[in-house]
Amino acid sequence: MHRAIGRWSRAFYGTDLPQNGHPTCLAAALTGRLATLVTAELTCSVSGGARGGYLQENLRAIRPQLQQAVQLAAALGGCVLRPRVQAGRMAVEVIPADRFFPTRLDAAGRPEAGFFADYQIWEGKELVRLEEFDFQAGTLTLRNRAYRLERTLREIPLDSIPAWRDLEREVTVQHAPGPLFGYLRMPFANTVDPASSLPVSLYAGAEESLREFDRLWGEFLYELHSGKRKRIVERQALPGLSGRSVPGAPGYQDLAADTYLVLDPMEQQKPFDDYSPALRTGEYLTGLKALLGLIENQCRLSPGTVRLEALTGAPATATEVVSRDRATYHTCAAIQEEALRPALEELAAAMDTLADLYGL
Repeated sequence: MHRAIGRWSRAFYGTDLPQNGHPTCLAAALTGRLATLVTAELTCSVSGGARGGYLQENLRAIRPQLQQAVQLAAALGGCVLRPRVQAGRMAVEVIPADRFFPTRLDAAGRPEAGFFADYQIWEGKELVRLEEFDFQAGTLTLRNRAYRLERTLREIPLDSIPAWRDLEREVTVQHAPGPLFGYLRMPFANTVDPASSLPVSLYAGAEESLREFDRLWGEFLYELHSGKRKRIVERQALPGLSGRSVPGAPGYQDLAADTYLVLDPMEQQKPFDDYSPALRTGEYLTGLKALLGLIENQCRLSPGTVRLEALTGAPATATEVVSRDRATYHTCAAIQEEALRPALEELAAAMDTLADLYGL
């Protein structure tokens, strides 16, 4: 699963390119569109006197972070919403799946033990802090260790790094409701590793299609660039026509032509002619649209969720919207009810515990 998360991360950031491919960041576009739909009309409500009002105020404050959290969770399978107390106020850190390593899950797939990784560069050396959490029978144990990243991990004192100087090496919290964070996990079946209970990316079943889309898009751009106008001239005509120069044609530059096909005077071809090849952009666009439709189907999205052209004839009623975008609608509803709601409930419970611990 760790290797799969690495692949999903590279696709999300557009760094996993096939040969002759061009980055389209389609994975980011798909997850961004989905995150916008999931969180567009989101409201959070917490009841229960003054404490309920305090928690609701804090949840409203993190509203702008939720779209980012849903997008990261859709890209990497899951992410963590972890509350922290800073200067007497609540803050929430969004931790992506490539910095979170669960080692034990309960029957519902919620983490009970694992590690968080925090990376730093200090005095030119790469460092990592591993924060272990272990939740059992209402008791949460947290342990911090710092290491220098070399050929092997070499442990170093926490207080030797300014950013980690104030952290406790080990903390125990009694009567905790859980590991004190919200775990936002995508509600998709794991088709990558049947032995794993970890969630998978929105585009776990479309990895090769995404790479093919980047490859085909690169060929489409090459078709556009290679179809520039070309001027056919005699070799003897180039040096004396102008005082300007271009690579391969000293002394001459014609702004109307991008490339020069130089002919020997003895060749039986007409000099001072133009060559403009026909572009096959229509065929490439047809192929790109067909591939995009396949990717949307593999990602459980309705056709046209991400488009290469402007939408015309948009439906006027909510019923028509749901009917046209039924696959996208059901995917968003599943994420809201099976992923986002439990994560926010866990986050509210964690905030409630921290409010007691810090006397807020």
